[in-house]
Amino acid sequence: MTERPPLHLAEADFDALSVLVGDHPSTDAPGPALLAEELARAKVVAEADLPVGAVRLGSEVAYFDSRSKMIRRVVLVPPAEADLTARRVSVLTPVGAALIGLSAGDAFCDDSGRELRVIEVVAPGALV
Repeated sequence: MTERPPLHLAEADFDALSVLVGDHPSTDAPGPALLAEELARAKVVAEADLPVGAVRLGSEVAYFDSRSKMIRRVVLVPPAEADLTARRVSVLTPVGAALIGLSAGDAFCDDSGRELRVIEVVAPGALV
């Protein structure tokens, strides 16, 4: 597996994501298992120290998917707010878990060789 880029999470997001993982402890589901792995390696920082452009809950993310060869634009949300028709992707999906904490220019490559490359991040609350 390719080395994964560093990821940064604000303390509040880390706490909320940890609860989500705890509520979905099944190791059979790839999304929660991946999110648990990512939380274990995340650098948790105070809100003021979060790098500008880091993907967090509520961020709109444009990314290139090497499998589909398409650029997709989604908003990363908790599972209760997910709605694919509105481009709202749960952080408990493999794609959501892969994107959380990354920044523009970072790429996540899974064991199958699929790469998700972050192109742009719009901060929560900055969406129009």
